[in-house]
Amino acid sequence: MIFAPFETDSEKNTIMTKTPLRIGLVGANPNQSWAKLSHIPAIQALPEVELVAVATSNDKSAREAGEAFGVSQFYGNADELAQGCGSRVGCR
Repeated sequence: MIFAPFETDSEKNTIMTKTPLRIGLVGANPNQSWAKLSHIPAIQALPEVELVAVATSNDKSAREAGEAFGVSQFYGNADELAQGCGSRVGCR
């Protein structure tokens, strides 16, 4: 998991992040995935969330996903993403 510091806005009764919540998404095939049609557009529409890494089932589609979704960190499997982004300071 990747965590971001947060604070509450009592007037709006919401939680606001001090820094963007950085997300690494597994299953982000740029040609055929639910993520392409739903998850990634939703993540990119949220100002307090940043997509920083993607993982697919192989290195080739991972590179394609990185290019398609504007992400510089891409991985050929979920384990590599977890190792690269599994801490507060991993994904940048």
